[in-house]
Amino acid sequence: MSLENDCAWKSLSSIAIRNLPGQPSELSLKLSNREKDFHLELLHPISLNPYWTSLKIPHKVYPVLVIVTNSSNSVLLEDYLNPKHLVFLTKDLISLKEFSFPFICYEFSDENWYAQQESIQQFTRATRKESLSLSPLRSSIRKDSFNAAVDFFELKENYKKLLRARKEFINLDQKTQELKASFSKILQSKTFKLQRLKEKKDLAEEENDFKRSIAEQALLTEKSHNLIKDYFGHEQVGKKLLHAHSRKFKERIESIDEWLMKVEAKQALVQLRRIKMIGEIYVAFPDLFSIEWLEMIDDEGNANESETENLEKLGYISHIIQTIAEIYRTQMRFQIIFKGSQSSVIANEEELPIYVPNRNNNGKKTNIATQCLRNNLLQIKELVPPTSALDNED
Repeated sequence: MSLENDCAWKSLSSIAIRNLPGQPSELSLKLSNREKDFHLELLHPISLNPYWTSLKIPHKVYPVLVIVTNSSNSVLLEDYLNPKHLVFLTKDLISLKEFSFPFICYEFSDENWYAQQESIQQFTRATRKESLSLSPLRSSIRKDSFNAAVDFFELKENYKKLLRARKEFINLDQKTQELKASFSKILQSKTFKLQRLKEKKDLAEEENDFKRSIAEQALLTEKSHNLIKDYFGHEQVGKKLLHAHSRKFKERIESIDEWLMKVEAKQALVQLRRIKMIGEIYVAFPDLFSIEWLEMIDDEGNANESETENLEKLGYISHIIQTIAEIYRTQMRFQIIFKGSQSSVIANEEELPIYVPNRNNNGKKTNIATQCLRNNLLQIKELVPPTSALDNED
């Protein structure tokens, strides 16, 4: 008969170790399971009897390798914890008195303390040699006189009672197994019938699915025939639309050609009119593009009295330049404000006079204005054809 207990369904809550070899030092507890990727390391102050509590190790990580090392990383104790094969030790560690050999025990779910079977056997041998004594177990019932010590013979009697209870439990377990076997035979017949009914139901569902698939296949075949008919119909309609589009495209090309011819004719007519108007301007002012008359002011902006009359003429010349720009529909670089002989130019948002009303004040502004007028004249010169071209047109 086995006295092992299965604690694999419980959580590991505490670990206690007694009589570690060597000198007292700082200790490290390492719990690991490589297969389930579990690793835990805990420290303990200087001691040879460490006690780790509140671990709460879940049962999913069992079995666990337990290793205790000192400050120099030397292994003091190593144990392989398999909670399925543990022996009950005690409910409270206080009941254990001093002993001399290294010992490790485990508490599960904050209830009882368990140890490996080898450690329990070591306890048994120590008990027989009378090298180990047990203090009285704490009882929930308090005696009025005194707490009697439990000796070895009483423990032996309790152990025999426990063995007898275990045997009775085994007998009950055997009877339970026999009842399960008879009950399983009864269930087998019912299970067989249920399996046949389930298979019949599954076959009926498969038959319905097969019929449904046949109907869907017929529907898809009909739709495919309709799509083929639609495809050929769309192809014929597409050919007709393409033919109509090509015909319409040719008509538009022809209309565009006619429109381009009209535009070219209008452009030629406009160009002839422009040449005619420019020719009339050349007749009135043949030296229009001579810039000698624009160099009448020195760098300091002073003008001679003989050049003052020419400066007054610049206002009318600016009007001719403005007229040519309107003929060619071109925006000049500098806006001209025509006021006869008092004309001016806009440069940098400032109105600059072309004339010289006061030489001391506005001479420099007049010089800038003539420079702006020269730039406008050069811009217009690029648009107007030379006089030779005008003669050929005539």
